[in-house]
Amino acid sequence: MNKTRIREKEDSAPVSDTEKIKVPASLFSFTGVLCIISMIGILGMLLYFSESGEAFLSARDDSVGEVLMKRGDRLVRAGSDKEALAYYEKALAARFAGAQNKTHTFEAAGLILWKQGHFDRAKDYLSRSLQGYQPTEEPYEALIDILLKEGHAEEAASLLEDWRSVRDEAADPWQSDKVLLASGKAAAALGKEEEALRLFQQGAEQGGAPEFSACLALYYAKAGDREKAISCLKRYFLRGGQGEKFRALYDALLSDKPNPDSELLSLFTH
Repeated sequence: MNKTRIREKEDSAPVSDTEKIKVPASLFSFTGVLCIISMIGILGMLLYFSESGEAFLSARDDSVGEVLMKRGDRLVRAGSDKEALAYYEKALAARFAGAQNKTHTFEAAGLILWKQGHFDRAKDYLSRSLQGYQPTEEPYEALIDILLKEGHAEEAASLLEDWRSVRDEAADPWQSDKVLLASGKAAAALGKEEEALRLFQQGAEQGGAPEFSACLALYYAKAGDREKAISCLKRYFLRGGQGEKFRALYDALLSDKPNPDSELLSLFTH
């Protein structure tokens, strides 16, 4: 009986914390090693970042221009030129990792501004594009058009020679039509009407852009040849031409008005 009570007392006696949790000493040593390894890893990463972190951040900063440029390109393909221009403008205020990408951005923004009629800014951007790294032929057409509209025929003719000197038929054969059309317009602006007529006829006979027929219509309208002017305008519309001013000229010629739009005819004015 006494032995039973003694055993019950032993069983009910409080157990100390150290007796409740008995952790092997080897576990402490393993945890310590893990802590040391983790600290070494963290110190190593901090050391690496201190040496290369600035270069990493700089590289990311240098590519901001490319990111914005690509967004602009996607918007152009989607037909959203206004939104695309905003991204191109932001890109030009940022840094580029590749010089050719900046050249492309100047070109893309300049072409949009040209289409929108903002000729001063377009001329600035397109000129900087041609001065950039590995430029394309695209800026020449727009720049020559702007110069002719501003009345700088000699400067336009000089730029046309530069364009011809860098022509690459194999790379972009469609540029040939653009060169031919610009050549005709420059000749007309310089008062070389016979040369201009020959170039426009050549383009129209080759099935080129509808603008060749439009320019022929202007020539014949100025010369007073109403029937030929109407015929050329019909061909212009059949080939996809949609200029509102040419539609106005066509209507004027059909109604036999004596003085068609003088602004349209100014291309062939000395």
